[in-house]
Amino acid sequence: MSTDAVVEPYVPPSVAQPSAAERAALQRLTERLRQQLPASFAAAGVSCALVEEPDFSRVPEVLTGGEWAAEAAWAHGGAWRLLLAPGAVAALLAAQLGQDEVREAPLSDLDLRLLQLPVRTLAAELGRALGASGAPPDLRMARGVPDGGGPALRWRARLEHRAHAGEVVLVASWPELQAVLSAGAEPQRMGLDMVAEAAVLVEATLAAPQLTARELRDMQPGDVLIMGAGDRESLLCANGVVFARGRMGAKGTRLAINIQQIEPRKEE
Repeated sequence: MSTDAVVEPYVPPSVAQPSAAERAALQRLTERLRQQLPASFAAAGVSCALVEEPDFSRVPEVLTGGEWAAEAAWAHGGAWRLLLAPGAVAALLAAQLGQDEVREAPLSDLDLRLLQLPVRTLAAELGRALGASGAPPDLRMARGVPDGGGPALRWRARLEHRAHAGEVVLVASWPELQAVLSAGAEPQRMGLDMVAEAAVLVEATLAAPQLTARELRDMQPGDVLIMGAGDRESLLCANGVVFARGRMGAKGTRLAINIQQIEPRKEE
């Protein structure tokens, strides 16, 4: 069933376009979705690419005139819907059942449970990005749903698995998402979450005895520098900043540091 050209502008007088601060937050959210959408569906064995993003300079629109094979809905950091076209449903089911193709048939309750697995990962990640509680999102799955609802932002993606392909549309209720953004939690939490998986080089520095300039000048290859007792304090640094202190030792055959103190964090 084709779902092309089902979006029409909707400009109710009570709905304003996103402010500059909201557009910046929504751009950060879109950057996250470019990574999270493929990651969520890759875990189910399906490739996913974001193919269309909202125009944040316009008043949010509503979806009209189409019907979808399945829908996942949740309220976690705002009201969200994931609409799945028949081809996307087939791709997800084929991948999770380990088949090249699946025949078209009415969706069973088992089918809906299979569909919600990758969606649950996506919903939880969006909730964390928007400062929602740590509780897992409560997903509601439905089959054969029409477009509808109030003004919303949408992100359109394409799923593929061997012979099957189809689109999914992630829809966020604009009034509810706007309320989440204006609460002030999103910019800080999203900034922290976006760098949470970045690699950080940690350096350990052993406290050593002082040497004279003569000793340094006369040092030769093969000389031994006595570092002192093995339990002397060591400093742990990231980007040149001390963040912890501990004692050097060993764990099995590897050198290790027993963390004994964490430096207080500086509030930004």
